[in-house]
Amino acid sequence: VSHLEYIHSYNLIHQDIKPHNILTSIRALQETFFLIDFGTTQEYCDPSSHIH
Repeated sequence: VSHLEYIHSYNLIHQDIKPHNILTSIRALQETFFLIDFGTTQEYCDPSSHIH
């Protein structure tokens, strides 16, 4: 969720969230997730308020 919050803070929408686009890694007994494939990402701005 923090990955999505981060890209949303830049007014970006990933648009292709699915298991295939999430990688995992285990280092020092800690699991890390990576969100990949930003090919369909678009900038979002509310037309009425001009904010995300």
